[in-house]
Amino acid sequence: MKNQLLIRLKEGDTSAFEDVYKLYVGKIRAFLNRMHLLEHADDVIQDTFLTLWKQKHRIDLQQSFDNYLFTIAKNYALKALKKQLQLELSEAPELTSQSVLSPDEALFYQELQNSLDASIGKLPKRAKQVFQLKRVEGLTTHQIANQLNISESTVENHMNRALAAIKKDLSFRSSMILVLIDIALLS
Repeated sequence: MKNQLLIRLKEGDTSAFEDVYKLYVGKIRAFLNRMHLLEHADDVIQDTFLTLWKQKHRIDLQQSFDNYLFTIAKNYALKALKKQLQLELSEAPELTSQSVLSPDEALFYQELQNSLDASIGKLPKRAKQVFQLKRVEGLTTHQIANQLNISESTVENHMNRALAAIKKDLSFRSSMILVLIDIALLS
């Protein structure tokens, strides 16, 4: 049955596409929730199914369709996480602006900086190295690839994994910090 549905999809049958969408949209949403990608989940789902439709001719009936579809979703999710983390990092106050912060704000900022440092410290060796070269030293993907003697796509893969891991860790830590602040305010 599933193979017939995929054959119809490959042939451009829009009703088959609708059936595949109905069959997989909930599974992909659950997958994105596990990645803590709540804010951009709808965009990722839309991009995933749009790509599926555009690339329907690439469906290999001999390979796992689930793996194919979830790989598309994962790639869009990682891009969304990367953009979200870049935005959050760019909006963080600079270290030099701490002098204009109140003592409470400075303490909160320091805790946030400590959380970021701890998250970076947990990264696997190569992902940490790529992250630091890209974010701290400002090297381009091409420069990092040359320096580490790896491909540019490998650099991007390490960077995407690093950003996703940091985002996940920071979202958990931020939640914990907010709970602790609430407890302190209620005391």
